[in-house]
Amino acid sequence: MKIGDHVFFAPGILFTRLDLSSPRIVQQFEARMEGYYSSPVRLLAKHRHDFGAAILLASCMDALGRYSSQAPQSWRNHQRKKYVNWIQSAIRSLSNGPSAEDFYENFRCGLVHEARAKTAGELRRDIKVAVVVDRGVMALNAVRLAIEVKQSLTNFCHKMINDPPALAAFQACLQIDFALELKLAATTSKPGK
Repeated sequence: MKIGDHVFFAPGILFTRLDLSSPRIVQQFEARMEGYYSSPVRLLAKHRHDFGAAILLASCMDALGRYSSQAPQSWRNHQRKKYVNWIQSAIRSLSNGPSAEDFYENFRCGLVHEARAKTAGELRRDIKVAVVVDRGVMALNAVRLAIEVKQSLTNFCHKMINDPPALAAFQACLQIDFALELKLAATTSKPGK
């Protein structure tokens, strides 16, 4: 995000201050996910804007799934299968209950691409789990799903800190993904800021 002359990786973290070569990037990435996804999700949910919260959660899950892969650059190939496999392993309520495939198709793709939860999917506050099938219809509680996604982010960060090969793959992917932003930041940031 560019504000004035500065390009930010996360709220309060300039691209010029990224530390891609050390494990510190994990905390910087966590700040990005918290600042651009988790915090806005909480604000939307607080004001009962569950549709918007669910879209941000689906996008956050996309990013976490992609960066959790040992080959993030290959995520674009067979994205559906990789996303479904990741949510089955990372999102507790979709690991052995409601179908991760149905979640991907009906919520992730429906909300993001069609402005609806497909197959009569519901956003509900009255269910006590993140995702449930009720009367044959998948229902999602965005507040509870946000808790599970936050736990997945915590687990991801823990793995990156404790698994050097995974950290190296993550760092390499960030370097590729944000090459233009890093270049822009280097050419537009003013010295001493």
